[in-house]
Amino acid sequence: MHANVSVAGELKSRKKKKSTPETQFRLNLEQCSKTKDLPTAITLFNSATSGDGEIHLNQQHFNSLLYICSNAVTSQDQSQRHTAVEFGFRVFEFMRSKNITPSEATVTAVARLAAAKDDGDAAFELAKSVGGLGRLRTYSSALFCYCRNGMDEKAVQVEEHIVSLGLRLEESELAALLKVHVEKGKGDKVYEYMHKLRAAVRQVSESTADVMQSWFSAELASKVGLENLDMDQVNEAKLRNGGGWHGLGWLGKGNWVVQKSNVTSDGVCRACGGQLICVDIERAETEHFAESIASLALEREVQSNFKEFQDWMDECAEYEAIVDGANVGLYQQNFADGGFSISQLDAVVRELYARNKKWPLVILHQKRVKGLLENASSRETVQNWIDQDVLYGTPYGSNDDWYWLYAAVKLECMLVTNDEMRDHIFELLGSSLFFRWKERHQVKYSFLKGKPTFVMPPPYSLVIQESGTGSWHVPLAGDVDDESLRTWLCVNRSRTSDALPDRSTSKEPSEDCQHNGLNERCCNSDILAGTNNADEICDFKTTSVTDVSQEELNLSGNNQSPGKTLEKKIGDLGQSMEKGQSKESNQEVMTTESTRKGESTVKKLTEKEDKINAWENFDARVAKICPQKVEVEAEYWASSVISHVLGAHPPYRVMNAFYRHLWGHLGVDKVLLLPTGLFLIIFKSMHAREEALKLNIYHFGNGHPVIVKPWTVDEGINYKTVSSVPVWVQFPNLELKYWNPDSLSSIASILGTPIMTDDLTDSKKRVHYARVLIDMEIKQEVPDEVLFEDEKGVVQHQKVHYEWKPVVCKSYDGYGHDIMSCRKHKQPATLAPQPATKKKGEDTEWRKVEEKIGGVPVALSDTEPLKYCIEECGLQDLKQQGTLHTWCNKQIGSARIYAKLDRKMVNGDWVEQYNHSITIVLTEGISDHCPLMVQLEMEKKEGGLGIYDARTWNEAAILKQVWWLANEKENLWLRWMHEVYLKGKSIWEVDNKVDSSWSWKQIVKLRDKAKERFNGGNWKLSKNGIYSISSGYKWLQREGEKFSAAPVIWSRLNIPKHSFIAWLVWKGRVWTKDRLSHLNIPVQDPLCCLCEQQEESLDHLFFCCKFSKDLLSKIKAWLGLRRLSVQISK
Repeated sequence: MHANVSVAGELKSRKKKKSTPETQFRLNLEQCSKTKDLPTAITLFNSATSGDGEIHLNQQHFNSLLYICSNAVTSQDQSQRHTAVEFGFRVFEFMRSKNITPSEATVTAVARLAAAKDDGDAAFELAKSVGGLGRLRTYSSALFCYCRNGMDEKAVQVEEHIVSLGLRLEESELAALLKVHVEKGKGDKVYEYMHKLRAAVRQVSESTADVMQSWFSAELASKVGLENLDMDQVNEAKLRNGGGWHGLGWLGKGNWVVQKSNVTSDGVCRACGGQLICVDIERAETEHFAESIASLALEREVQSNFKEFQDWMDECAEYEAIVDGANVGLYQQNFADGGFSISQLDAVVRELYARNKKWPLVILHQKRVKGLLENASSRETVQNWIDQDVLYGTPYGSNDDWYWLYAAVKLECMLVTNDEMRDHIFELLGSSLFFRWKERHQVKYSFLKGKPTFVMPPPYSLVIQESGTGSWHVPLAGDVDDESLRTWLCVNRSRTSDALPDRSTSKEPSEDCQHNGLNERCCNSDILAGTNNADEICDFKTTSVTDVSQEELNLSGNNQSPGKTLEKKIGDLGQSMEKGQSKESNQEVMTTESTRKGESTVKKLTEKEDKINAWENFDARVAKICPQKVEVEAEYWASSVISHVLGAHPPYRVMNAFYRHLWGHLGVDKVLLLPTGLFLIIFKSMHAREEALKLNIYHFGNGHPVIVKPWTVDEGINYKTVSSVPVWVQFPNLELKYWNPDSLSSIASILGTPIMTDDLTDSKKRVHYARVLIDMEIKQEVPDEVLFEDEKGVVQHQKVHYEWKPVVCKSYDGYGHDIMSCRKHKQPATLAPQPATKKKGEDTEWRKVEEKIGGVPVALSDTEPLKYCIEECGLQDLKQQGTLHTWCNKQIGSARIYAKLDRKMVNGDWVEQYNHSITIVLTEGISDHCPLMVQLEMEKKEGGLGIYDARTWNEAAILKQVWWLANEKENLWLRWMHEVYLKGKSIWEVDNKVDSSWSWKQIVKLRDKAKERFNGGNWKLSKNGIYSISSGYKWLQREGEKFSAAPVIWSRLNIPKHSFIAWLVWKGRVWTKDRLSHLNIPVQDPLCCLCEQQEESLDHLFFCCKFSKDLLSKIKAWLGLRRLSVQISK
């Protein structure tokens, strides 16, 4: 028995097991994988595959070796890259000779090796060999290889194949495709990939923005574009696409002007004055979204009830706002005398009617409506709603959420609710489509002294936007505390006469503006979901309830349709602008001409630096600036300097502290960030400014030069026009006889103009290297060593170390590094492969965008280091069940933030051993974090409870159908399958077609997964070749490590209840007092309740307690044992 095994014998056995060659090889290989030690890995592989002591290598070993090789191909050492490629292919060939089927991780690593040889064809063919198991990383190497070598057509083929597998390209892949088409000068493809980036990412990285800038700066870009396109056609296209883009192609012709700017809180670009908008989902997406909601509702509701609601909506529903009646009526009613507040709901209805003289639609459960009608105090109000078709009562037993959500989507109108819409039914809607719709259409509310105030959707969306004039606004990714500090690319044609005419702007709403409804904008703006011209959005600030007479509230008239035609909306726009023109204003810059149909054309005056007199072509007023006023204003800025850190872009808060620390003793008044990315420092006096400019030699961080120039009225500073900068240069191991100033100056003059030495060099207190400040030319050669002739006439070689290199990266014109060491130039696809595979569709698409709701968005640049670390470690998220977000700040209303901060990450070994394990997210308690529990669906012999996994059992049952089709059993179903899908072919030859049914796709998918286990029509895991579902289930589950105590715990002689308790004890899951204390659960008395002498624990309860000892002594006597362990683990 186990009790008779001595501790010394067990330790000896474990030590012997650890000293085996296989174990030692595995440990050494793991160490090589962590340190990326290629030479040692080669030595290990050679020793393991040569001689009589050949070690059996499994797939995990080969994956580790190939991972090391694929990581080494990114080395700067060309010989090491060559060695890594050759060794990697040798490992791969040896693996195939051992008949080991390559996994997705294997193919990904080898594809990266092939791409390192610039063999994109081989990389692509390898990637396709894994079939439906391929992931984006599997194909990325081939795509990057083609793009790097200018093979745009083959790169597009890879993209099409990736999309056909249901995978989504990410920013790095789309940016590579954009770049190769920019280099090829294919304007139409550049336009296509600009829109693909718009649809895939909300903000772009700096490197992607640089690719875009390179296109707009090219001469070809100025010649590509459509002219004289009908503005109504553009507006209709934008309306159809949600307002943020038209998709008709490049508009206008002429040179592009690219500026980096910021956007005001109202969405106005500071560079061009263009108005960004809150982008809606596309019209086709809206229809699909409404159909999806309806189909889900029909599955969960009584079909006749919801179908009746759909019919009613189609016939008579014309509303511009939907109100979640239950949410409004129960808002903040969680007090002693609280209940359903009809007054709150009535106040919201009145306010909505007062805004645009149109009734909203209130969705309320019929049971609630009946109760309100029975109450004398609320009967009149509710009856008035019913008479005006304001109220719709959802039937008994229904969920009113489906009704108000469908109505708001179907009518494309606003939804008034504070519901965060995070219930399980909304998780079924899933994709980012729902969250984009919610951002644009949800109106939240609060009450102040019984009067409602509305929080309207944001004035603009943080996405790439294309205007009706052909201009572009591209947000750059970054962590900013204030969105007004975010950097945007503003791209416009330099001559507006070549572009489409645009409507004029007005910084303030017209006094006569009557458009106060939820779905209207001010008279100088586009329609709510319309074009993205430089138009001002009506500022829906917090307003109180407008006093409305009872006569107005009882007006019955028909509601206006929210879906106005484009002509009607333009007509309203023209009429409103005619009213606004009746008032004289010095700020008016527009003229309107009403057409017979009420349409209006508005000309926009756009100021241009290269065309000062452009206003003469327009019938508009021009303001003249008084020179004396300019001089007065210039005096305020006279004590300022403009500064920039060359080769770095520190955030504002860092540079604010830097400048104040540097010049705080002189008196710094303000530190401001300019739209160009430069910093404006205002001193309290001119004397302080002159003192700051005296030295003019400053450095930031790791030697980055800080450029400082005085602010002037007529010119600013552009860091890209700087010709030379002071750089600290080190001369390591310089002989001491050359440390005199003249010798150092002679050596340093080879690189530039010597300025000074540092204090330690001057005082000779540090002799490891001499440090000299040299004024060096930008873009000059920076040699690693310099030559000088010594006193004997012998040429000496002296190494040079630059604390900052005055070089320009050819990849994106950045400073301080060359293209070889540029992080932006490196392809992310060459990072470490993950050894584990993941099923397509699991934990990929839904994670990225919606892991946080509310608060400040997480910048992609902040998450990249962790992302790379996770990939290098070969980790991935374990499948999760329950709510997505695991943390909440427990605030109320719009201040509430949800985020996924907790996750269970596993490696390839875990996935192989516990391939059906899941993470269960439990309900949060007193903590703001949700506890996570990992559930392992294991058999009893492996330490589990033996509960079958239904999903795996279903897969095993599908494999039964594969076996039937392979053996051509005669029955009606098989004949039908042969007739429809096989068509004379065997089950092993047919492909998975796009238009096939879902069930057939699952059959083919599992056929590929289990193909190696079939020998023709015979099942290899059974003696007679007949497939059984139980044998298929065991194979799919994959047996794990045996649990030694399982035969004792689950013996048939045991009582089931006792077996389960014993299993809990062996797993350490009994809620003893020491475990409760470890989990921070308060325990009044930690002592054992039996002996009250020691802390209660498992070992104490079963072995150390005096009651347990008495019981064990009797057991020993009964069984005749001389020794029994005193620990659960023994």
